[in-house]
Amino acid sequence: MKRCSYCGSEADDRASYCGSCGARLEDKTYEESVDSVFSSATSAPEKTHIGIAIISFIFPLVGGILYLCWSEKEKAKASSAVLGLFAWLCYNVPVAGLVFYLVWRDSNPRYAKIGGIAAIAGVVMSVVSLLLQPLIGAYFTSAFAEFLGEIMGYEEYSAMLTLPLL
Repeated sequence: MKRCSYCGSEADDRASYCGSCGARLEDKTYEESVDSVFSSATSAPEKTHIGIAIISFIFPLVGGILYLCWSEKEKAKASSAVLGLFAWLCYNVPVAGLVFYLVWRDSNPRYAKIGGIAAIAGVVMSVVSLLLQPLIGAYFTSAFAEFLGEIMGYEEYSAMLTLPLL
Protein backbone atom coordinates (compact mmCIF):
# COMPACT_ATOMS: atom_id res chain seq x y z
CA MET A 1 0.00 0.00 0.00
CA LYS A 2 1.13 3.52 -0.81
CA ARG A 3 0.86 6.39 1.65
CA CYS A 4 -0.13 9.89 0.61
CA SER A 5 2.68 12.33 1.27
CA TYR A 6 0.16 15.14 1.77
CA CYS A 7 -2.39 13.69 4.23
CA GLY A 8 -0.81 10.36 5.22
CA SER A 9 -3.76 8.12 4.32
CA GLU A 10 -3.31 4.74 2.65
CA ALA A 11 -3.90 4.35 -1.08
CA ASP A 12 -3.93 1.46 -3.52
CA ASP A 13 -0.58 0.67 -5.15
CA ARG A 14 -2.02 1.34 -8.62
CA ALA A 15 -3.59 4.70 -7.70
CA SER A 16 -2.13 7.90 -9.09
CA TYR A 17 -4.08 10.22 -6.76
CA CYS A 18 -5.03 10.01 -3.10
CA GLY A 19 -8.66 9.06 -2.52
CA SER A 20 -8.87 11.27 0.59
CA CYS A 21 -7.32 14.57 -0.43
CA GLY A 22 -6.75 14.25 -4.18
CA ALA A 23 -2.99 14.87 -4.03
CA ARG A 24 -0.80 13.16 -6.61
CA LEU A 25 0.80 10.02 -5.19
CA GLU A 26 4.51 9.45 -5.54
CA ASP A 27 6.40 6.17 -5.28
CA LYS A 28 7.87 6.52 -1.79
CA THR A 29 8.36 4.27 1.16
CA TYR A 30 6.33 4.77 4.31
CA GLU A 31 9.24 6.44 6.13
CA GLU A 32 9.84 8.85 3.27
CA SER A 33 6.18 9.80 3.13
CA VAL A 34 6.05 10.41 6.91
CA ASP A 35 9.16 12.57 6.68
CA SER A 36 7.65 14.59 3.83
CA VAL A 37 4.38 15.10 5.77
CA PHE A 38 6.28 16.50 8.75
CA SER A 39 8.55 18.63 6.59
CA SER A 40 5.58 20.09 4.71
CA ALA A 41 3.86 20.86 8.02
CA THR A 42 6.84 22.90 9.16
CA SER A 43 7.46 24.62 5.82
CA ALA A 44 5.71 27.72 4.45
CA PRO A 45 2.20 28.22 5.83
CA GLU A 46 -0.71 26.99 3.71
CA LYS A 47 -2.53 30.32 4.12
CA THR A 48 -0.21 31.87 1.55
CA HIS A 49 -1.37 29.36 -1.04
CA ILE A 50 -5.04 29.76 -0.11
CA GLY A 51 -4.61 33.51 -0.47
CA ILE A 52 -3.16 33.04 -3.94
CA ALA A 53 -6.09 30.82 -4.90
CA ILE A 54 -8.57 33.42 -3.61
CA ILE A 55 -6.81 36.25 -5.47
CA SER A 56 -6.82 34.14 -8.64
CA PHE A 57 -10.55 33.46 -8.20
CA ILE A 58 -11.43 37.14 -7.71
CA PHE A 59 -9.00 38.51 -10.31
CA PRO A 60 -8.46 35.82 -12.97
CA LEU A 61 -6.05 37.95 -15.01
CA VAL A 62 -3.81 38.37 -11.96
CA GLY A 63 -4.03 34.61 -11.36
CA GLY A 64 -2.87 33.93 -14.90
CA ILE A 65 0.05 36.32 -14.53
CA LEU A 66 1.01 34.76 -11.18
CA TYR A 67 0.95 31.32 -12.76
CA LEU A 68 3.19 32.43 -15.61
CA CYS A 69 5.64 34.03 -13.16
CA TRP A 70 5.77 31.06 -10.79
CA SER A 71 5.35 28.10 -13.15
CA GLU A 72 9.08 27.32 -13.28
CA LYS A 73 10.39 28.29 -9.84
CA GLU A 74 7.59 27.95 -7.30
CA LYS A 75 5.34 25.13 -8.42
CA ALA A 76 3.18 25.07 -5.24
CA LYS A 77 2.23 28.74 -5.63
CA ALA A 78 1.67 28.28 -9.35
CA SER A 79 -0.67 25.35 -8.71
CA SER A 80 -2.59 27.48 -6.18
CA ALA A 81 -3.05 30.14 -8.87
CA VAL A 82 -4.34 27.48 -11.27
CA LEU A 83 -6.70 26.21 -8.58
CA GLY A 84 -8.22 29.69 -8.23
CA LEU A 85 -8.58 30.01 -12.00
CA PHE A 86 -10.22 26.58 -12.15
CA ALA A 87 -12.71 27.54 -9.42
CA TRP A 88 -13.46 30.81 -11.26
CA LEU A 89 -14.20 28.91 -14.47
CA CYS A 90 -16.50 26.42 -12.73
CA TYR A 91 -18.31 29.22 -10.86
CA ASN A 92 -18.97 31.26 -13.99
CA VAL A 93 -19.69 28.26 -16.25
CA PRO A 94 -21.48 25.78 -13.97
CA VAL A 95 -21.84 23.24 -16.79
CA ALA A 96 -18.04 23.07 -16.98
CA GLY A 97 -17.87 22.45 -13.22
CA LEU A 98 -20.40 19.64 -13.53
CA VAL A 99 -18.47 18.06 -16.41
CA PHE A 100 -15.17 18.32 -14.50
CA TYR A 101 -16.80 16.78 -11.44
CA LEU A 102 -18.19 13.84 -13.39
CA VAL A 103 -14.94 13.23 -15.29
CA TRP A 104 -12.52 13.65 -12.38
CA ARG A 105 -14.47 12.32 -9.40
CA ASP A 106 -12.45 9.07 -9.37
CA SER A 107 -9.13 10.07 -10.89
CA ASN A 108 -8.65 13.54 -9.31
CA PRO A 109 -11.13 13.99 -6.44
CA ARG A 110 -9.64 17.26 -5.17
CA TYR A 111 -10.31 19.14 -8.41
CA ALA A 112 -13.61 17.30 -8.90
CA LYS A 113 -14.82 18.49 -5.49
CA ILE A 114 -13.72 22.08 -6.12
CA GLY A 115 -15.35 22.05 -9.56
CA GLY A 116 -18.60 20.66 -8.17
CA ILE A 117 -18.77 23.15 -5.29
CA ALA A 118 -17.96 26.11 -7.56
CA ALA A 119 -20.61 24.97 -10.06
CA ILE A 120 -23.26 24.68 -7.34
CA ALA A 121 -22.30 28.12 -5.98
CA GLY A 122 -22.54 29.57 -9.49
CA VAL A 123 -26.02 28.12 -10.04
CA VAL A 124 -27.24 29.30 -6.63
CA MET A 125 -25.92 32.83 -7.20
CA SER A 126 -27.50 32.92 -10.68
CA VAL A 127 -30.90 31.92 -9.29
CA VAL A 128 -30.65 34.43 -6.43
CA SER A 129 -29.65 37.13 -8.90
CA LEU A 130 -32.60 36.32 -11.18
CA LEU A 131 -35.00 36.44 -8.24
CA LEU A 132 -33.63 39.72 -6.88
CA GLN A 133 -33.35 41.62 -10.18
CA PRO A 134 -37.03 42.64 -10.39
CA LEU A 135 -36.99 43.88 -6.79
CA ILE A 136 -33.75 45.81 -7.20
CA GLY A 137 -34.88 47.18 -10.57
CA ALA A 138 -38.20 48.36 -9.16
CA TYR A 139 -36.50 50.06 -6.22
CA PHE A 140 -33.97 51.92 -8.35
CA THR A 141 -36.60 52.86 -10.95
CA SER A 142 -38.85 54.42 -8.31
CA ALA A 143 -35.89 56.14 -6.63
CA PHE A 144 -34.76 57.55 -9.99
CA ALA A 145 -38.32 58.69 -10.77
CA GLU A 146 -38.48 60.57 -7.45
CA PHE A 147 -35.10 62.13 -8.16
CA LEU A 148 -36.22 63.33 -11.61
CA GLY A 149 -39.45 64.64 -10.13
CA GLU A 150 -37.55 66.74 -7.60
CA ILE A 151 -35.17 68.13 -10.21
CA MET A 152 -37.73 68.88 -12.93
CA GLY A 153 -40.63 69.86 -10.74
CA TYR A 154 -43.52 67.50 -10.22
CA GLU A 155 -45.84 69.20 -12.75
CA GLU A 156 -43.35 69.03 -15.63
CA TYR A 157 -42.39 65.48 -14.72
CA SER A 158 -45.99 64.24 -14.62
CA ALA A 159 -46.64 65.92 -17.98
CA MET A 160 -43.59 64.20 -19.43
CA LEU A 161 -44.87 60.82 -18.25
CA THR A 162 -48.22 61.32 -20.01
CA LEU A 163 -46.63 62.10 -23.42
CA PRO A 164 -47.07 59.27 -25.89
CA LEU A 165 -43.94 57.50 -27.00
CA LEU A 166 -43.19 57.70 -30.72
